[in-house]
Amino acid sequence: MRFASDLARAYYAQFHAPLQVNSAVRTVAYQIRLRRVNGNAAGIGGDTGSPHLTGEAIDFGKRDMSKAEIAWMRTYLLPLMQAGKVDVEEEFQQACFHISVYRTYAPEMLAPRRSTRREDAQLQQPHVSRTRMDVDQ
Repeated sequence: MRFASDLARAYYAQFHAPLQVNSAVRTVAYQIRLRRVNGNAAGIGGDTGSPHLTGEAIDFGKRDMSKAEIAWMRTYLLPLMQAGKVDVEEEFQQACFHISVYRTYAPEMLAPRRSTRREDAQLQQPHVSRTRMDVDQ
């Protein structure tokens, strides 16, 4: 996941320590077991289904983080939330940052965009360079 890699690199550059991932992709069976012991765990389907089941969420542990590290995480994540690229729930009982990452975080990683007819026509035309040197000769 590009988001996790970007965040971990920035965190390491700041604190010279690795970032702890507590949870990422989960199976349905694991999510069902988790719900039995964790009141915060989401269900397995519908609008309230866990984004961990689809790989859209990742949890970063904060139990071993200092106040400065937690403040840095909040500061790093806030503009991404405001831009609609992630949704962050700072959990206190489970001591983690639960982060849902949206496709807008890395749009270039999505399926290639189909070209328009105009772009296709431009690709079929021979390329003509119109530099100042070409005009003067």
